[in-house]
Amino acid sequence: MLIPSHGNNVPQGKSPLQTFGSNGHLLLYGSLPVDPDEIERPPMNILIFPFGSAGDVFPLIGLAQALQARGHRSTIAIHGHFREAVLNAGINSTRGW
Repeated sequence: MLIPSHGNNVPQGKSPLQTFGSNGHLLLYGSLPVDPDEIERPPMNILIFPFGSAGDVFPLIGLAQALQARGHRSTIAIHGHFREAVLNAGINSTRGW
């Protein structure tokens, strides 16, 4: 978890990115140089391997749709039983096993 600090001053003896506490949270001092939403990222090719029943597969179909909506190419390697559902959702499919 990133916890932004208030203001732009880095406390003396602290780095701009400092580990905070034993819980592993990070404390950011100052402001970020760019808005993370404005960084251009190349699209990724993502292969998803769901295992299990419909309750395991359908959430990953939603994940694949969300990734595609963000410009990435997602493919689900799936058993034939769920292939139609994957294709109907507009996701690329390949035989998983």
